[in-house]
Amino acid sequence: MNFPIYKSFKDKQDQKRLNEKNKFYPREGLEPTEERVKELQDKGYIGDKVVEESDETDVVEYPVHKGGGNYLLSNGESVKGKEDAQKAEDALKSGE
Repeated sequence: MNFPIYKSFKDKQDQKRLNEKNKFYPREGLEPTEERVKELQDKGYIGDKVVEESDETDVVEYPVHKGGGNYLLSNGESVKGKEDAQKAEDALKSGE
């Protein structure tokens, strides 16, 4: 069973292992209880649909927050401010 991770989190029941957004839960070798999966779903960390993991597990949603109010766009450009970055990324996607 693979659930998409919507928000990065440290799993307190897995030695505080970091589970990163856009990857899949659980990691190989971990078999969480149904209660743990439900808890993570209720908190919005993981999705509620089981998906098949593919070669494209590193799906990135742009803009990516780099810290300090800076965001990375899909073309590699850096923009300051979340709203400005989202507008710039939307413009890139629409071909403007």
